[in-house]
Amino acid sequence: MKKNLICFNSILFFLFTSCAGISPTVESNPYVYVSVDDNDYENMEALQLTKVMGNGINLGNTMDACGGGWIGFKKDPLEYEHCWGMPETQKVMFTAYKEAGFDCVRIPVSWLNAMDIANGDYTIDSRYINRVATIVNWALEADLFVILNDHHDYEWCALFGPEETREEAYRVFDAIWDQVGTYFKDYSYKLIFEAANEQWGAGFYHAFSIGGKDYTIDTEVSEWSSSAADFTAFQNKCYDIIEEIGQYYVDKIRAQGGKNDKRFLLMPGYDTSMTYTADRRYKMPKDSANEDIKKLLVSVHYYGPAAYSILSEDAGWANVANSWGTAQEVKEQNEDFAQMQRFTNEGYGVIVGEYAVAMLKQSDGTYVRKNDDIKWMTNVLDNCDKYNYCPLIWECNDYFKRGWKRVKISDWESQDVKCELGFVDSDVADLFKSRSYAVEKAALTNE
Repeated sequence: MKKNLICFNSILFFLFTSCAGISPTVESNPYVYVSVDDNDYENMEALQLTKVMGNGINLGNTMDACGGGWIGFKKDPLEYEHCWGMPETQKVMFTAYKEAGFDCVRIPVSWLNAMDIANGDYTIDSRYINRVATIVNWALEADLFVILNDHHDYEWCALFGPEETREEAYRVFDAIWDQVGTYFKDYSYKLIFEAANEQWGAGFYHAFSIGGKDYTIDTEVSEWSSSAADFTAFQNKCYDIIEEIGQYYVDKIRAQGGKNDKRFLLMPGYDTSMTYTADRRYKMPKDSANEDIKKLLVSVHYYGPAAYSILSEDAGWANVANSWGTAQEVKEQNEDFAQMQRFTNEGYGVIVGEYAVAMLKQSDGTYVRKNDDIKWMTNVLDNCDKYNYCPLIWECNDYFKRGWKRVKISDWESQDVKCELGFVDSDVADLFKSRSYAVEKAALTNE
């Protein structure tokens, strides 16, 4: 397997050593949220947690929107919150989530927006983390569980791949999770930390850019273009790195004190793929602080088949699909979900952190729902009920309207305007309302 690394330590010297020996810190959190029922969760097992978390929703394309490359870094948090077309987050949105039948929300965050690591500034801007805290608090106040992660910060994560740049990757990793973990360490146990998004796996080796500098890490390896032997060897390296980082992450969070010693931690799967994560080469970290109780969960995403669930229009690799539900397609989806029993059988919780059906793009540029989307989502949720996984739909003001939408008024300006709040279509609303933990608990009680 050929690997060319055009990204030498000498090039990266200033980028990653200008703050050597310095631990960046943000101001203490003035917004700490403590739940009155925290004792219920302190000694709760991961498999109990996924049951009471019911089903959830993502606050997508919001705090995870990456604007550092063109907005700049450490700007007004609302500039990033708006930059992918989402409205300003409002407290009422979380109340609406709860009323719609959701019991948890995932708040993806791209922390590099609030740092300037290319210029040696590893401190998260206090305005940004305070804004995240405000949003987290609104969700907790609405009686939702919250998953908080490091989302679209893919660029620096590629430094974990080559051994010669791994130390630098750990510096960024430390900067993020030392600050975020400490800032939220006294929060309710209903706040769950997710170490990363989809970047653990093949994301350890890819081209990237930081601060206007481009770096290329070319493995010339993929599942489709490489020999089976080369791809297996490549994956073995990625699995080893995941095991190393995962253990480092758990040890780091547990050592921070506060409620982090018993906080539920969500570990990203390999590419968050069910198949790759269910592979025995993927190993969950040890949690020495909780040897007698399982506090770890694993995160996977589900977008299959891709032509149906991901594509809105034809692409070079596939034509968009506008139907789903043949016997073979249902069988394949069921088999995908069954794989993750590997973890529940060992006492680990499983979070399906993202799933969705893409909207279909029309010739006039508008988007409409695809055929069979209710059938697809129903089968996903049925599988999650069957195996006690917690699913969270990826949502960006499509099925569920946030009460506001971002509207472009000129080439350079947009503004928020009022719109519906909640599910627009009754069939979707009925699907999720029936899946709340309260409804399912009542159904079990009445049996």
